[in-house]
This record gives sequence, structure tokens and C-alpha cells, in this order.
Amino acid sequence: MKMKKTFVTALAVTTLGAIGVGSAYATEVDKGDTEVGIGFVDAHIPGENDGDLQLRWVPKKLDFGKYNDVNSKYTEFSEASTNNYYVVVRDTRKDDQTGTVNDTNTWKVNAKLGEIVATGQPTKKLTKAQLFFDSKAHGYEGENDPNTDATTIKAAAGHAAAKNSTVPTVNAKTQLEAGGATKELMRQTDQKNSSDWAASLENIKLGVGGKQSEKGYYYSGTLTWTLDDTL
Repeated sequence: MKMKKTFVTALAVTTLGAIGVGSAYATEVDKGDTEVGIGFVDAHIPGENDGDLQLRWVPKKLDFGKYNDVNSKYTEFSEASTNNYYVVVRDTRKDDQTGTVNDTNTWKVNAKLGEIVATGQPTKKLTKAQLFFDSKAHGYEGENDPNTDATTIKAAAGHAAAKNSTVPTVNAKTQLEAGGATKELMRQTDQKNSSDWAASLENIKLGVGGKQSEKGYYYSGTLTWTLDDTL
């Protein structure tokens, strides 16, 4: 059966606070949220659905700081924490004795950034806000959240050899526009054996247009991750 799983990453933005689908014919299989926050002043979670193909982890929160200056020019704000961030896919379909010939050995993860709007005032938004990040492929082992336990993350090549699997392809650079198109983050074209894979999120930045933010407002949105079993 074709499936799609979705994770939602909540995006939150303030002006004294935080700012914070898949392939056709696929059926959603998982969902999760990540909070993204940024604030201004004057001058990652497991998926919702268990199964033999699932989004195991996504970042619960991205923090861009609470005391950023309101700016008249386009400005990029760096993610403020020192945390590591990963999106993890778990695929154990090869171990499922109840599987059918219709099961695939492929999957992909997409990302979509929703509108970033002021709390209680949905018409007040950060238009053309953009989220940027770099990514690499990694292996994942264990059950702990890799966003807090780095020992779960393994070198991709060694993990592939140990699992007799194939390293997925990860988009090296991703740019998401608020309210814009869905972008692919990671894809697996030949999952030979059951294994877990992660895509890192690095050098994370939030771009905000000039004269967009206002002092004292908290903005929020949603970063949605979807997992499809068809390419």
C-alpha cells in the first residue's frame, strides 16, 4: 500500500518573542511539529503514526533569538542554539513478514514552510520570509532523540556497510519560502534492508524582509515534514 507520513514543525516568530506533499497517489503515514522562533526589538519529536515506515524524529524547535533588531533591510537571523538537528526515517519493512508485493523499497522526505503570522492577527505576516539550511546524510541507531543524544548518529558509509543498505540522497542546501512550494530533503531509491537514516539541519537561517517585523508581536507558523513511500 502506498503511504505518506507527515511531521509538522511549528514555527514561531515574535517581536519580543520567538518565530518561530509528497508524491501523487501516496497515503499519509506520519506527522510531527518543529517550533521555529524569532523575536525583534527596536534598533524538533516522533511522528504521530507508528508503523514499519515512519518519521522517527524531527526537531522540536528552532530558535532564532528573542531580541533581534527591527530592520529596514532584508536580514538573515541565525539559529541561536548550539543544538544538533536531524530528521530521521525508520524503515523496517524488510522485517515485516506480513508485507505484500505492493510494498516498495523507496521513500522520500519533503519539507514545506507555512505562513508566519502574528498570534491573534493572522493578516499580519512576515511576507516572503525564508528558511535556509544545509544538510548531510547520516545513519541513526537506537531509540533516543538525536536532537539531544548525538551518540545515535553514525557515519553514513559505515552505517550502510553495517546494515547492508544504501545511503539515501540528501539535498545539500534547502531554501523554503513561507507559504511557498514543498521541497525535497532526502530520498532513498533502494532500501535493501531495514535501517534508519537521518538528514542533518545545519547553518540554519531565517531571512526576514525589511520593514516586516514589529516590536512586541509574536509570529508563528508551521514547518511540515512529509514521508512518502513513492518517488
